[in-house]
Amino acid sequence: MFAYREYLNRAPPSDRVLVKREIVRSSLKFVENFPEHKHAAVILSAAADLLYELKDYPLAVKTGRQLIAQYPGAEPKLVRSAWLVVAHASFDQTSYQEAEEAYVNVLRLTDAADESREKLTENLAASIYKQGEQERKLEKHREAANHFLRIATVAPTAKIRPTAEYDAAASLIILKDWPAAASVLVDFRKRYPQNKLQPEVTKKLAVVYKENGDLLASAAEFERIEGESGDETLKREALEQSAELYVQAESFRDALRIYNKYVTAFPRPAEPAIEMRQKIADIHKKNDDNKAYIAELEQIVAADRNAGQERTDRTRYLAANAALVLAEPALDAFYEVKLVKPFKKNLTRKKQRMKTAIEKYTGLVDYEVSDVTAAATYQLAEIYYHFSRALMESERPDGLSELELEQYDLAIEEQAYPFEEKAIAVHEKNIELLSIGVYNEWIDKSIGKLAVLMPARYAKAEQQNTFVKSLTPSATQATGVEPKKQEKAPDATAMIGD
Repeated sequence: MFAYREYLNRAPPSDRVLVKREIVRSSLKFVENFPEHKHAAVILSAAADLLYELKDYPLAVKTGRQLIAQYPGAEPKLVRSAWLVVAHASFDQTSYQEAEEAYVNVLRLTDAADESREKLTENLAASIYKQGEQERKLEKHREAANHFLRIATVAPTAKIRPTAEYDAAASLIILKDWPAAASVLVDFRKRYPQNKLQPEVTKKLAVVYKENGDLLASAAEFERIEGESGDETLKREALEQSAELYVQAESFRDALRIYNKYVTAFPRPAEPAIEMRQKIADIHKKNDDNKAYIAELEQIVAADRNAGQERTDRTRYLAANAALVLAEPALDAFYEVKLVKPFKKNLTRKKQRMKTAIEKYTGLVDYEVSDVTAAATYQLAEIYYHFSRALMESERPDGLSELELEQYDLAIEEQAYPFEEKAIAVHEKNIELLSIGVYNEWIDKSIGKLAVLMPARYAKAEQQNTFVKSLTPSATQATGVEPKKQEKAPDATAMIGD
């Protein structure tokens, strides 16, 4: 044995491995034959070191454990060396549980001031982390999480601890243990504020809170994602998700704050920005804030008008419906003027307001959105019909004789009749939308009006049955996609008369 060691110092490189194996063989034989020899433990320790150097890990572990078991009273440094061989060799064999046990014993035998403690602590933490990885590969996520979290207790200063705790949270998320996952992630955020995984922690917390039903906390995390991310697409998605969660939690003030942040930061592309504005408008409407509601509808119309090549069927649809609401005040203003004395002054006012209302509703047809076209066409018809009835029911001048009153009534009727005819014509125009597969409440209302105005044609039972059979919505309406081309209602501005 000693001769081999002497020869090792001058042996050529090609022989060195063979010489080392002979040293090991002779050393183990010596200990076997002379276990009580005063140098037996030293020889066995040297053999274990050589075996590890030769990468004979199974025999290195066996030899190291032999020393530990056979010579418990050996010098501490020999026992420590044996545990170190067992630890390293076990780790290299992926026997991580045995490695953990060995590293714990090595550290127990290592002085507190020893510079090697830090490296040994990292090795101990790594052996525990590897056990977690093994369990994770087997899809035993509870066991994996437990191993990852053990590092905080066994090796709290280890550099791998943050990664281990992040991975523990990931396993808990797979298990859908939302409270436990949230606890680990929140602790991670507080404990490692500068860690590069912080943005990923925020993303995970957003999902965890959402799945656990904590909508406000989830919304706040999505808002935080927007602030932490440099990716424009992710920022938009995070803001949208945040706002939607605030809406679900009925925190409408926060939802408005986020939606407004979105449209300010991302006015382009136009379609998603206009979608956000529609949601803002919906909240204002829900809150009965009519002034803010109308202001937002005006923003939608303007954004669609200025969208250029970014204008889509969807932006036109939203803008058309917004414009339909914005047209209502002009209609109300027209209806509120009564044809009473002074008749001429009020007639002039009513004609002016009629012209404005007709312009508003005629302009809606240009959006080429079927529901809005039908609504606008119906309202145009009603404007004409209302004007006809307003004339017929207008206040008569004072002081007329019976003959003069009769002549006045005939003159008024002559003026009113063409407007009733126009109303009928426009309602019939609405019904023509049925031929392209469009049917909605406004067309139904036009049918109802025509049944009153022209009962001989539209109020017959067989006629109604014919309509009912043909009013099945097309695939276009079922999907909400609007037909691009529709026949426009007649331009009625010129029909007001003098």
